[in-house]
Amino acid sequence: MDPSTQLNLALDTIIDECTECGGCMRQCAFLRCYGNPLQLATQYKEGALAPEVIYSCSLCRLCNVHCPEALDISDMFWQMRCQLVEEGSGPLKQHRRILAYEKMGLSRLLRSSALPEGADTIFYPGCAIVGTRPKQTWKLFELLKKQIPNLGMVLNCCAKPSHDLGRLDFFETVFTPQIEDLRLREFHTIITVCPSCHQIFSRYAEGFKVKTVYQILDAPAVKGSIDTDLEMCVHDPCSTRFEPEVHQSVRSIVKQQGITIARMKHQGKRALCCGEGGSASFVAPEITGQWAETRREQAAGRPVVTYCAGCVQFLSESMDLIHLVDLLLEPETALAGNSPVSNSPFTYFNRLMLKAKLKRMVPGSD
Repeated sequence: MDPSTQLNLALDTIIDECTECGGCMRQCAFLRCYGNPLQLATQYKEGALAPEVIYSCSLCRLCNVHCPEALDISDMFWQMRCQLVEEGSGPLKQHRRILAYEKMGLSRLLRSSALPEGADTIFYPGCAIVGTRPKQTWKLFELLKKQIPNLGMVLNCCAKPSHDLGRLDFFETVFTPQIEDLRLREFHTIITVCPSCHQIFSRYAEGFKVKTVYQILDAPAVKGSIDTDLEMCVHDPCSTRFEPEVHQSVRSIVKQQGITIARMKHQGKRALCCGEGGSASFVAPEITGQWAETRREQAAGRPVVTYCAGCVQFLSESMDLIHLVDLLLEPETALAGNSPVSNSPFTYFNRLMLKAKLKRMVPGSD
């Protein structure tokens, strides 16, 4: 089915089946601002929906969870974006920065791979964690190698920004060769750190087992030893919304550190977006900022742990936030707020240095 036909089918489904019950609007700042799915689908069909509105949706799929008709509302907005790109109306000038970031991640300057002969599993940390936490990334690699001695590693970008902005042809051009190369080399398992990478590989890497590093390291061997009566909340990234096994492994690791987990209103499949989702913050910061404010209120002054570097970046100004990688590797340092974390432009230098270390430490790296 061609993209245009797919979009028309999605629009017609929303127009025919949306009951305007308001369930999704009560949860979503974007929909409260612009209208319910039926109204927006109708406006798009009439040519009355501005590209800026379409790119203001976080694509976080919270609307899908709360739709009593089980409509895929988020997918409709993504397909609108794909159509905008086909017509030459998207992405917008506001997206130049995120596309430049992606371009660097895909460049020969930063990408690298170490694929040992006979290996069947790779570690794919993604972009953000490598740039902000290169030392922690290498420690994760070493921990994983204790369980999987013949482990490969790939430094590259999954191109999720382009995917979410509707640049589907570009996404397929750069992502598909990555998968085909791994398939030809007979790899079958991909271990991710970044939730966005996990989402992309789970959806498009057909035939591969995709696991997070937290599912692999959720074992007594990495149990912490800190003595604390601390109570923390867990912020689940929206890209793991439908991944209960990931939610469970994350909470298991937190509990292994002796920390009590306090329940927040929105978690698991009902988690709130941090504001980064779908690159909406570049177009509608006044809308995406509401997610952070809601999260701050729900945390009620308690520290929060999450497992997405983007969520840390977007929410850290609103609350006391810790990345799970920091808590896992150096809990006392993380809880004291002293974890080594880099910001741009040093993140690019870190990625370059980690590439050099990979080539130096692992035979056969390129």
